[in-house]
Amino acid sequence: MIEEVLFLTAAFGVILIILLKFFVLKPDNKWKNEILKKLSKLNLKADSSDLMVLSAVIIEADKLLDHSLKKSGVKGETLGEKLKNSEKLFEYSQYNRIWAAHKLRNRIAHETGSVSAEDLKKAYRELKSAIEKLTR
Repeated sequence: MIEEVLFLTAAFGVILIILLKFFVLKPDNKWKNEILKKLSKLNLKADSSDLMVLSAVIIEADKLLDHSLKKSGVKGETLGEKLKNSEKLFEYSQYNRIWAAHKLRNRIAHETGSVSAEDLKKAYRELKSAIEKLTR
């Protein structure tokens, strides 16, 4: 009798854990799809040769990276802080290229002067790559 009660209790526990895992504790991955949709729209604009359009693409991609890092659980108030706390998420060389892209974004947003379309497209590729890695 005790063995049957223990078996039924264990079976109920296993079923409860399975139900919790699939229905209650299911991670919210909707953000990944939303980010990827926005990234897809940016991809169309990133083919432009217009420096204003490309600059806007960099600023938007930088925001998407910030959001992706936040949703991935990386702590920090600013993207710079989040990047400092995300070093282990990326290979060393990629991490440095992401930082360079973020610095270019800051240059676009805060300084006057021109940046080449080639540099903007390169920065976009780095930001895009980082976002895609975080949304896998």
